[in-house]
Amino acid sequence: MKARILALKAPWPQGAKVGDVVEFAGDHAPGWAIGKFERVGDDATPTVAFAEKADAVEHPEVARLRQAAEHAAQAAAADLDKMREAFTAETRNLKADHAAQVAALEARIAQAEAGSGAKLQELTDANAKLAAELAAEKAAHATTSKAKGGK
Repeated sequence: MKARILALKAPWPQGAKVGDVVEFAGDHAPGWAIGKFERVGDDATPTVAFAEKADAVEHPEVARLRQAAEHAAQAAAADLDKMREAFTAETRNLKADHAAQVAALEARIAQAEAGSGAKLQELTDANAKLAAELAAEKAAHATTSKAKGGK
């Protein structure tokens, strides 16, 4: 079995560092390595040599505990994947809701700006009309004043 080192708190080969690939004899890792590596494919090339004692035999209880730990780690990884998927979906939904709210606010702003432009034109027209009426009244008043002998 080949594995990539994730943590150095274990008796790895001398000079090993995080990220190095080691190869264990057989299809399982020793108990001390559990949680400190990740499996890699058979095509991965070992970067440090690991020599396991040929006469080392895993105790049945250690093997049972190792298998239980591996199963628990796989279940935890599956749960984590489900949580990531749920988080990603919720994030997508929140982004879509946010985009819809922004679009609605932009539409309201455009509507308000259009309405204020129309109101401004209405007020400008009313002001021009009042200015014309005032000018007409002044002209009429000036004509009346001259007729009465004023300046």
